[in-house]
Amino acid sequence: MNRIDVGMLLRALIAWSQGDRHVWSVVRVPNVEEKDLRRSHRERDRLVCERTAHINRIKGLLFAQGIRGINVKGKKTLQIDKLVTGDGRPLPLRLASEITRKIARLALIQEQIATLERERDQAPTPCKATQKKRLQLISLNGIGPAIAAVMTREVYYRQFENRR
Repeated sequence: MNRIDVGMLLRALIAWSQGDRHVWSVVRVPNVEEKDLRRSHRERDRLVCERTAHINRIKGLLFAQGIRGINVKGKKTLQIDKLVTGDGRPLPLRLASEITRKIARLALIQEQIATLERERDQAPTPCKATQKKRLQLISLNGIGPAIAAVMTREVYYRQFENRR
């Protein structure tokens, strides 16, 4: 920062202290608890992206062997040893091992997502007003617990003093 920048900041500070509120905007920094509340849905978003990548990879590996229409994300476990390629051969050994490992990682990620969702739904927000907004959002059609958590923890954690 040089002398010109310091001079501009000083003039802006003087104008703001004299009542000119259009010079700059004051930003409210969230406290530690508010930042911590955001971690769960941000981690869930990352895990959902990772889950999608694993599902796409598994489907891609199977599709390359002529196997289509497999629901990888379903509750029923995929039985690799019973799958046959498009030309009727069993899956190659190393490919079957890779898919098995991918399925294990996918199951771990799905378990972690479920854990985060339980924590999100059971752990209330420390601020009662924000918790009330979250419950009101959930009661609306089309808004589920994930979007309600993101909205209340990313947007409604602060008070809006004007319409802007």
